[in-house]
Amino acid sequence: MAINSGLRSQSRRWSRRIYREYPQVEGIWYPSSLTNHPCASLYERATHALPIRPRFNMALNTTSLLPGLSRIAAKFNYTMN
Repeated sequence: MAINSGLRSQSRRWSRRIYREYPQVEGIWYPSSLTNHPCASLYERATHALPIRPRFNMALNTTSLLPGLSRIAAKFNYTMN
């Protein structure tokens, strides 16, 4: 599927076209290029869909998150800086 495995430049062109041609669309739902699990990319016009105060809001460098993030990074052969 080209949207998650093709050139990023092509996906960005599609997104810009969707944004222009369909003003009621607030984002795109697509499969992850890493896991094939669903992902969402929201346009700024979808801000009303996000909670003012999210249930979870923590910096990625919070010590308690590092073990889990390290496992995920290792699974995908990523390095953490």
